[in-house]
Amino acid sequence: MSSSTPTAFTIGHAGELTAAYHAELDRLPLAANTRRAYRTRVANSLAWLVSADLDGGDPLADPHARDYAVRDYTRYLRVVGKKEPATINAVLAALDHFYRWRGLGPPNARRQDLPQLAPRALEPAEQRRLLRAVERSPSARDRALALTLFYAGPRISEAAALDADDVRLTARKGELAIRDGKGGTARKVPLHAEARAALAAWLPEAPGSWSSSPGAPPPAAGPCHSTRTTSTRCGPAAAAGG
Repeated sequence: MSSSTPTAFTIGHAGELTAAYHAELDRLPLAANTRRAYRTRVANSLAWLVSADLDGGDPLADPHARDYAVRDYTRYLRVVGKKEPATINAVLAALDHFYRWRGLGPPNARRQDLPQLAPRALEPAEQRRLLRAVERSPSARDRALALTLFYAGPRISEAAALDADDVRLTARKGELAIRDGKGGTARKVPLHAEARAALAAWLPEAPGSWSSSPGAPPPAAGPCHSTRTTSTRCGPAAAAGG
């Protein structure tokens, strides 16, 4: 360790801190998994502190030294440990809790950027369950919105912005006009026969704005969204990412 690293911080010191922190975790009303994760992550951090070549004072007593140490540990996890961003962020959450317990407050360490995952289409079995739930719904509005989301694949924000005038229906065809899509672009989407039938049944009684039906939740609260909360889209159209 460098001369600026407190010599009092030894393996024995780390062991004492770990035991005291464990006792604090046992006292708190935390879920067992959370308690176990905090113990492991903080213990690993303290073990790293024992052998790390640190600068700037005592990381367990000085806020600046705390920040430097946590940033160095974050870099170690990323570069040497090859840890994923979500794992590093979970470690930082545990260290926030530990340093609050120490009375120093959470470290000033930037969270890792998480990769954005593409929307995932519903599996065939999920699609069947959704369509059966829609069929049983007593609400013409919910059936129309869910089937439009499912078959046409607009984003939730796009569906919420639709007006009745954005739907064009004929005896054999139907079209949905998205006026403010991704990147501010407009597009027209053909409507499946099932969606056309549901819209034809509901539109005569619909208000001008789709999301303004009295007492009704916005489209995002409908059955399509609740079936797959990890995506803002559903159905076959989501599989193409369109």
